[in-house]
Amino acid sequence: MIQRQLVEERHQKTQQKEFLRRDWETTLKLKEQQHQFEREHMKLNQEETKKLMNDNAKREIEREFRYKQFFSDYDKAMFERMKQHVNHVGSPEGAKKQKMHDWIQQNEVSYNQNQKVLDDRMRDWRKTV
Repeated sequence: MIQRQLVEERHQKTQQKEFLRRDWETTLKLKEQQHQFEREHMKLNQEETKKLMNDNAKREIEREFRYKQFFSDYDKAMFERMKQHVNHVGSPEGAKKQKMHDWIQQNEVSYNQNQKVLDDRMRDWRKTV
């Protein structure tokens, strides 16, 4: 009976050692899997961060291009508006001035002709008087 107890104890100790060894191996495997998962997770995070940085850089370059394009277009439009303003305001103003100058000249010619006729009539009238 003592022998049997000893055998049972050895068997129990062996089973316990085997259980502990399996438990330890399982723990090591899980720990290695966890490390592997963390490495993969870190790698994915790094790749995602790189991708986000590249996307942000592209967006920034595109934003800067649109900004420059906007002001370039704005300058062109402003120049075109100024040109149209000068054509719209300046040309009619010039035409008005020319028309006014022509009227003044016509009136001066007409006045001079009428004055000459009046002067001639006055001379003729004085001769008769």
